[in-house]
Amino acid sequence: MIHAPHSIFSPISHFSIVAHHNETSHIKLREGIPLDQIVENHQIRYFEFAVRDFEATEVSFTLNSHHGDADIYVSRIEKYPDINNNEMKSSRSRRFSDEVTFVKEDKKNLLGVYYIAVQGFEYSTYTIRASITRGSEILKIVPTQIAEGIILNDAINSADAKKYYQFKTNMYGEGITDIKVSVTSVVGKVKFYVKSNEFPTEINYDYVSEEGNDIIMRTSDSKFQPVGNKYILVIPDSNNETNFIARKYSIKYSTSNSITELKKDVPVLGTVNVQSYDNYKFTYIETKGADVTISLTPLTGNPNLLVSIDPQKSFPTIQNYDFHSKKDGKDSIFIAGDKLFNTNPS
Repeated sequence: MIHAPHSIFSPISHFSIVAHHNETSHIKLREGIPLDQIVENHQIRYFEFAVRDFEATEVSFTLNSHHGDADIYVSRIEKYPDINNNEMKSSRSRRFSDEVTFVKEDKKNLLGVYYIAVQGFEYSTYTIRASITRGSEILKIVPTQIAEGIILNDAINSADAKKYYQFKTNMYGEGITDIKVSVTSVVGKVKFYVKSNEFPTEINYDYVSEEGNDIIMRTSDSKFQPVGNKYILVIPDSNNETNFIARKYSIKYSTSNSITELKKDVPVLGTVNVQSYDNYKFTYIETKGADVTISLTPLTGNPNLLVSIDPQKSFPTIQNYDFHSKKDGKDSIFIAGDKLFNTNPS
């Protein structure tokens, strides 16, 4: 049974549920829909993805590790690929993402079932997704779904490539708030466009990123729609580059009710207005007794850092917090491990 309790955020709950009977069963992936999973130290989780489209020119599998360290192995031959038996593998730093891409070759196609293994080298939480490239026709595009407050890392590997994303909002009455779309460049520059209920183009859009990393869809805007699908187009922002450099970036959307998930050791760029709050969450999964340090480095302005370790205070404020760094400039809060477990032993 799935139960949706009374909520001030939305009258509709969107979710994904999956069941599998043992560690060697394969979880089916759906194109463009990220799947959140957990893998223990040295455990392997298996997935499969079927490609039936003759027009597919690329098939990609992307792994974003939120915590810990996990690698991905893919094969169309081995049903249970591993580090030694695979067609493709990736083992990049967990600071960004792991991705493997199969490219269509002359007189060959990408049809078939792809078997994917994700192996953890410590306790790891991650998101895995499958995507297919079919060309530039809008009707053939399946956008990647993004979830509120969840950072998704991605890349654009050619000058003419484009990436599309989608999210859905259901805001009513007092729950209607501004929507912020953030695309933060890690390597190279990107430009992005947003439109409600249809794919944006470079000439047909509701919002465009003129400066900075954020687009604010304000409730006062004539084009603001509190209910419905929102689509995002990300393209390279190039200035006549002689040699194209692959773009790496992170993308998320949030509202005033969002809590962004932080990854261990991975800085996140953010913006906050005066007298407002930007909310984050860090999941503590280290060995019992390990300490935590949270650091804030202002690039402009002078924001303050407020931290709560009480589950009943998910949105700390200046009146309700457990830790508060009050100095100007760079702020750091140190929390002893025994304090964390005494407050929240679960």
